[in-house]
Amino acid sequence: SYLHWFKKDQLLLVAILGSVSPDILPIISVATTSAEAFSTLSSAFAITSRAHVMFLKTSLTNASLEVKSISDYVNCIKSFSDELGLIDGLVKSDDLILSIVNGLTPEYRDIVSAVRTRETPFCFEELRDRLIEHELYLKQIESKTASLILWCA
Repeated sequence: SYLHWFKKDQLLLVAILGSVSPDILPIISVATTSAEAFSTLSSAFAITSRAHVMFLKTSLTNASLEVKSISDYVNCIKSFSDELGLIDGLVKSDDLILSIVNGLTPEYRDIVSAVRTRETPFCFEELRDRLIEHELYLKQIESKTASLILWCA
């Protein structure tokens, strides 16, 4: 019975060793059982995962529109949110919306005001669509202003 278990465990250990990348192999190469290999992997990557979770949370908190298009900005935040959801549990829709709104520039104050005062919360898709529409509106105004300046000059 023990010998049967030991052989199965060794097969599992070989499978684990054979399935990891060469960079990770030295971390678990001294393991004598599959449980030891798995435990070593778990503890080695738990620290990395925690650091990555903190990075993603900080990225969500500190994200700002800067010079990106609104579409790139919103997709970047959504990507951080989705990745954080996979690692650390679901990110609430309100938190995602708040992350997006907090990084917007003053040109989007009308949208920010609407989000903050609305009785029913915006969903991600609705906010994204409104922001893209507003960005197009801002570009249209900018274009008209530039044309007017050229015409008057």
